Amino acid sequence: DAAASLRVLLCSGKNFCDYVDDFVWTGDVDWGGVGEIEGGSTGGVAAGGLIYVSIFGDNDNVLCWIVDAGGELAKMNGEEGAGAVYFAETWDDIWECEGLLTRAFWQDVKNNGGTHGQVTIVSPPKRVAGCLTDLFAAWMANGGVPGGRKGK
Repeated sequence: DAAASLRVLLCSGKNFCDYVDDFVWTGDVDWGGVGEIEGGSTGGVAAGGLIYVSIFGDNDNVLCWIVDAGGELAKMNGEEGAGAVYFAETWDDIWECEGLLTRAFWQDVKNNGGTHGQVTIVSPPKRVAGCLTDLFAAWMANGGVPGGRKGK
């Protein structure tokens, strides 16, 4: 059951990584803010009610799975509800950007036709699951994380 598996995952304090889909869950997350750790992967909370459950550095690319806790990405994309999971991909020049990965950052990307200054946006946030449970259920059912390399 996805809900039971998710509960164990969130409470285990363990790390796991799916290198096929470039998804990582780590107990080393600084939930005080979004950041990058050695190896290019982490997560955290960003302004605007966004919870980054996975940020994975794959060569020059940065793959992000985001829980839209406040429903702001949904509103920005003309969708309903809060708690959905979104996938976004940028290049690693994102780490040189002020206010990176906040709701305001993604709104600026949307307002500017998918760009943000000199930062390369491969894919702006796109809804891939209705909630975390749905994300993990789809991962188990399809053999790939929705939004990831194999789970697209």
